[in-house]
Amino acid sequence: MATTNRSLSFSEWTPSTVEAPAAVVRGIESMFGASVSPVSDATAESLPTWNVTPVGVVGVASIAGWQVSVRPRIPVGHVLWMAGAVTEWRGQSLLAAHHDVHTALAQLFIDIADETLRGGVLRGYRERRTDLATVRGRVDVAGQVRRRPGQGLPLAVVFEEHDENILENQILLAAATALGPLAAHDTGIRRGLHRVRTVLCDVTPIRVRPAEVPTVQWTRLNERYRHAVELARLILANTGVESVGGATVGRSLTLKMHDVFEGFLARELGKRLTRFDGRAVPQDGRRWLDVGREVHLIPDLVWERGGLPAAVVDAKYQFIGPNDKHPSNIYQLLAYCVALGLPAGHIVYAGARGDVPNPIQVVDNGPVIHVHALDLSTEPALILQEIDGLAARIATAFGDNDDRAVTNQQPSYRHWSSSSTHD
Repeated sequence: MATTNRSLSFSEWTPSTVEAPAAVVRGIESMFGASVSPVSDATAESLPTWNVTPVGVVGVASIAGWQVSVRPRIPVGHVLWMAGAVTEWRGQSLLAAHHDVHTALAQLFIDIADETLRGGVLRGYRERRTDLATVRGRVDVAGQVRRRPGQGLPLAVVFEEHDENILENQILLAAATALGPLAAHDTGIRRGLHRVRTVLCDVTPIRVRPAEVPTVQWTRLNERYRHAVELARLILANTGVESVGGATVGRSLTLKMHDVFEGFLARELGKRLTRFDGRAVPQDGRRWLDVGREVHLIPDLVWERGGLPAAVVDAKYQFIGPNDKHPSNIYQLLAYCVALGLPAGHIVYAGARGDVPNPIQVVDNGPVIHVHALDLSTEPALILQEIDGLAARIATAFGDNDDRAVTNQQPSYRHWSSSSTHD
C-alpha cells in the first residue's frame, strides 16, 4: 500500500495501515466494503492512522479530494474477462501492463473504440421534432395545436434525420467522457480518450445514470459497434458521482466482485449444465421460502430438468479452507434446498485456499450441502476446464440423490417442489 499526494492504493483482502482523514476512511469503508479500525488519533503533525482491509469491491473513487484505488486479488485481465469486457482471451495481452481496474478498462476501451471507429462513424436515422418555417417530413398537428393554436408559422414538424447523432455513438462518447477524470494521471490513456471524443465531436452528449444505461438493438447495420458499445455500457453501469459515508465522492468506477463472480459462474456453469439436459435459470426470482410468499428467495443458479429443479448453486466470492464452514452460507443454501424440494445443494467459492470441507449432511436425512472451489488465479482455459468438471459433478450428484430418494422412499422434497415452487 502506498500513500502519495492525497492518494491511497490498496490490494483487495490485504490489510494496510494508512494515515487519512476520518471522512475518507469512512468513504472507503462504505464504497469498497472495507474493514476499518482506528490505530491512533490525529496529532498536530499527522492525520489519524487506520487499519484498512478492502473486501469485495475493486476500482477507483475520488473521496473528499483523495483518490482511492483498490486492486483485485486476481489478475485484472481475469476480472475483465469474467465481467464480459474481454470476449477473447488474446485480449489479455493488452491488459498485462495494467494493475488497476480503471486503467485497464480505459486502455481496453480505447483500443476497441479506435478499431471500431476506424471503419467510420456510424450514421443512422432518428426521429426529430422541431419548428420550421417550411414543411419538412410531415406537420405535427397535435404539437402545432398544443403550442400555437390558431397560428401559422413556424410549423411543428416531424421528420427523419440521418446523421451521427445516434444512441450507439452517444454511449461511446459518454463512456469516453466518464473515464477521463479517472485516468487523468496516465498521459497515453488521456490522449486516447481525447482521440475518441474528437472523432465523435458531432455527437450530442447524453447523461447516463448507472442504473439506467440504455440498451441498443443490434442488427446487421450496427453489428460492428457491438463490442465497443457493450464495453461502454459496462463502464457506464459502474461509474457515478455520489455522497457516501459523510464524504463527497467524485467520479468513481467500481466493480463488485461478488456480482462479477456470480454472473460469470451462472453464465458458464449454466451453459455446461444444459449439456446434461434441461435448462439453467440464473437469478431465479420465482422462489419463496414460505407458503404465504413473504420470504423471497433468489438463488444464483437453478438447473431444471423436466420442469422441476434438479440442482441449486450459490456463488460466494470468499476465501475457504478445510476448517471454514461459513454457517450463514450453509443456512442460506439449506433454505434454497427446502424451498426447491432438493436433497442436495452446491456452494461454489472463488479463490479457494487449501482443500474444501467435506459435504455437510443436514440432520434427519436432510439435504446434503456440497462445497466446491474455483481457483480464479489460473489461466482462463483452466478455469473453464474446472467449470466443466464442476458441471459433471453436479449432474452426477443429481443422479445419485435422485436414486437415493427413490431407494429410501422419501419423495417429500420433490413433491413439495412440484406443488409449492411453480406458478
